[in-house]
Amino acid sequence: MAELESPEFGKADFVLLDEVTMEHFMENLRLRFSKGRIYTYIGEVVVAMNPYQPLELYGPSVVEQYRGRELYERPPHLFALADAAYKAMKRRAKDTCIVISGESGAGKTEASKYIMQYIAAITNPTQRAEVERWVQPNGGVKNVLLKSNCVLEAFGNAKTNRNDNSSRFGKYMDINFDFKGDPTGGHIYNYLLEKAGGDDARGYRAVEEAMAVIGFTPEEVGAVQRILAAILHLGNVRFVAEGEVAALEAVEQLAVLAQLTGTTPEQLRQALLARTVATGGRELIEKGHSPTEAAYGRDACAKAIYERLFGWIVGRINASITARGYDVRQHGKSTVIGVLDIYGFEIFDTNR
Repeated sequence: MAELESPEFGKADFVLLDEVTMEHFMENLRLRFSKGRIYTYIGEVVVAMNPYQPLELYGPSVVEQYRGRELYERPPHLFALADAAYKAMKRRAKDTCIVISGESGAGKTEASKYIMQYIAAITNPTQRAEVERWVQPNGGVKNVLLKSNCVLEAFGNAKTNRNDNSSRFGKYMDINFDFKGDPTGGHIYNYLLEKAGGDDARGYRAVEEAMAVIGFTPEEVGAVQRILAAILHLGNVRFVAEGEVAALEAVEQLAVLAQLTGTTPEQLRQALLARTVATGGRELIEKGHSPTEAAYGRDACAKAIYERLFGWIVGRINASITARGYDVRQHGKSTVIGVLDIYGFEIFDTNR
């Protein structure tokens, strides 16, 4: 039991501290972390410390230790929390949700992956393939959800001062179950995409392979690549002052952009350098941008395109993992286990 864990590892549940102070809290946390215990309870909450190294804590034998057990029967672990959520859903026939929050780099996204893997492992073997096609890293059944994480991280993560692979968007994933507790499908919701973030290309081939597994066609992958190229080229456009209005520093850049966006160089020039204003008499007047205004419009356009691209990618992934052929009359009321991965916050002496 968690409360009977050897004293050398400290208190497995912070509510068991003799004196509840920040000093004692941190001392217990440091002791457990130094002994390789990265999980600690606060009642039904799991506090996780990112070890920044692989640990043998998530294999099949560990899954069996937590399968069907009550929350405090085993040492603190994400699997205990996932099992409790699954049992609560089945027993009460009500939706449950696991919320993961913390600083950037704390390991939230990895935690969400382990939770989904555990749910796959304990699912009814006759229906396990439905979840395994999302989460199995290898084997005959495709791992759509893990592959979707790869794609979403590639397009929604960025390098920050605290984390080389920081999620710059919030993500809510759910798995739908029928009345027997068998999985029937899933869905991903994204929100609060930080469009200003960006990062160098990493794992390009892995992302392409992931998109193929999910079901992106070669034509769709090509379209995504063209849109990304257009955004990058758009960011390279520079403006100079020509009197009181802006002019393009290098007009030849428009030829490539026009080809990528399916427009003409003249249409692009007009869109980048001017705006149309409606007067009180409903007359339309074209007004040229200043270099500052043109740069602001360029950035706003690039961000808007990227946001729409990201939303389309999420929708395309959902088309692959949505519940198929579910009939309430045949399968009964459906329930959901949701996993909310809130993107990380960062604390500095000066927040910018």
